[in-house]
Amino acid sequence: MFSRAYKTAVTVPPLLWVTVFLLVPYALLFCYSFWTVSPAQTIVHHWNLDNYRELLQVHVYFQTLLRSMWIAARVMLLALLLGYPLAYYVSFHAGARKDLLYQLVIIPLWVSYLVRAYAWKTILGSDGVLNTLLQYVHLTRHPVEFLLYSPFAVVLTLTHIYTPFAFLPIYASLEHIPRNLVEASDDLGASPLQTFWRVILPLSIPACSRAPLLPSCSAWATSSPLCFWADRAAS
Repeated sequence: MFSRAYKTAVTVPPLLWVTVFLLVPYALLFCYSFWTVSPAQTIVHHWNLDNYRELLQVHVYFQTLLRSMWIAARVMLLALLLGYPLAYYVSFHAGARKDLLYQLVIIPLWVSYLVRAYAWKTILGSDGVLNTLLQYVHLTRHPVEFLLYSPFAVVLTLTHIYTPFAFLPIYASLEHIPRNLVEASDDLGASPLQTFWRVILPLSIPACSRAPLLPSCSAWATSSPLCFWADRAAS
């Protein structure tokens, strides 16, 4: 067993880091939401609810809020629907390729967020890869405009960006499922579908409830893709 001093030495630094660089900035932003800006563009430390009142009363702000929530909901659902089957396959059926497939899922996280976003703009643009292919095989005569500058493009891009974050907790949960439970289910005559439905899925539900949180919150807070791809739809 580790001593209390060792546990404290290991626990305090990351907690302090999270507090200083995450919780404190969030608290400051929360405080700023109750303050106002003077005509001279300075912060007035006067506590009020004017910002929240304006958010609900101004149609543009409220519509943008609802649209962001709807986009985040779709990204959350798609990330879960893509992340769970992928995590299940890598954990239970990948075999010797498990490490390789895991790295292939993680590697996109090493690439800048903006680089991945611009990559989709290159693919979906009027002169992009997809439109060029569609015209080359004579499926369309002109570029398909809805592929870019639309909610579809926003949801597709954010789903690609945040699906690995849904994959990771689900994969970790599936990896911790005792394999002897799966073997016992097979020995008792259960089919693979029954084993999944009665053993694997119930044990992974807690991870499924946590996995969509980061994609949904991040998609809700993300504004850059909206500037890149949804400006026509928002206008």
